[in-house]
Amino acid sequence: MEQDVTELKPPLPPCPPWCTGAHGAEPPWHGIPWHESRPVVLDVRTGPVTVRFVTGIVQYPADPDPDRRHVLAWSHMTARVQMARPSDVVAFADMLTDYAGRLREVADELVIAQQQEQARVEADLKNASREG
Repeated sequence: MEQDVTELKPPLPPCPPWCTGAHGAEPPWHGIPWHESRPVVLDVRTGPVTVRFVTGIVQYPADPDPDRRHVLAWSHMTARVQMARPSDVVAFADMLTDYAGRLREVADELVIAQQQEQARVEADLKNASREG
């Protein structure tokens, strides 16, 4: 009889407001549940240019290493770019400029997420000191 994998996961703290990740049936990352924002994605497919940029916010609140429990932004890029015409270069630059603006929005969201996490940690410490 197979054991239900969801029984093996440590409990996930309540999701912060920025979290849109699927925690339920999704397997945890290396056995550690996570919170994840909706990623900002830029797919560029213009003739000879194929690029995908993905950026988001993530947190592993139950990680055994306290230094890895912080809220952080991540980014991943894959690219294959062959630009034969000047217009290809301009189109690519325009798409990157738009994506840069969207990355600034992620930075703003990260500030708020980290402030909320700090407030939660401070509240937990305050509550623990009252109980102890």
